[in-house]
Formats: sequence, structure tokens, C-alpha cells
Amino acid sequence: MKSLSTEGKITAIRKTCRRESQKTTNMADDEQFVAACAKISNGEQLLSEAYELPKQDLDSVRREKLAFDSLTKALSQVHFDSTIKLNVGGKIYKTTLETLRKDPDSLLSSMFSGLYDLKVDGEDGAYFIDRDAELFR
Repeated sequence: MKSLSTEGKITAIRKTCRRESQKTTNMADDEQFVAACAKISNGEQLLSEAYELPKQDLDSVRREKLAFDSLTKALSQVHFDSTIKLNVGGKIYKTTLETLRKDPDSLLSSMFSGLYDLKVDGEDGAYFIDRDAELFR
């Protein structure tokens, strides 16, 4: 048995309602028939609305994906020097951007992801981190 699409189901319901209303023209005043047609009409409306919701969600997800891809592309173009100097509690550490980003869930990876506007210290050219140098090691 072939499955009907949502639009096909709506069309079938409309045809059934028309066919039944043509058969019972003499019973147009019958309250049950009028109530049934009203329920069918409401059902048609609800089916039509339900059919549109996934389309709208899909369009929204596509727009979000485009925005995410655009942001990802922009962030991939953020440039840091290959060697990074960190001033942690007055002690200078040198490392690579690759090392800082090795653990994607770390604070250092997040700091050097390009999402934040980091300022280099004018004196020593290092990124200042206000923490105890001994604990940082």
C-alpha cells in the first residue's frame, strides 16, 4: 500500500468532505454533519501547519550552519605568530600555538582560538596571564 504525503492526505480529506456533503445535501441542517465538517476543516488546517513547521526548522538550521561556517572560516584566518610568549606571574614561557591548542577543552586553547581580543604586552611582547608561575608549570 502506497503511503500518502501530507499534502496528499490533506487533499484526500478535502475530497471526502466534499463527497459526503454532496451525498447529504438534504441533511445540511444536521448538527452532527456540520460539526464533523468543522472538525475536518480544523484538522486540515492543523495538518497544513504541521507540514510547514519542519520546513521552517530546516531553513533555520541551514541559515545557522551558513553562519557557523562563515565564523569558522573567519577564525581559521586569525593569525598568531608560530612562537607564542606567555608572561605568567612574571615568568616568561615560550611555546607554539599548536601546543596551546592541543587540548581543545583547555582555557589556553580557548584563549588562542581567535574568539577573544588578546593584547600583547608592549614591553616584552608576551601575553600576560595573571597566575602563579610555579603553579602554571
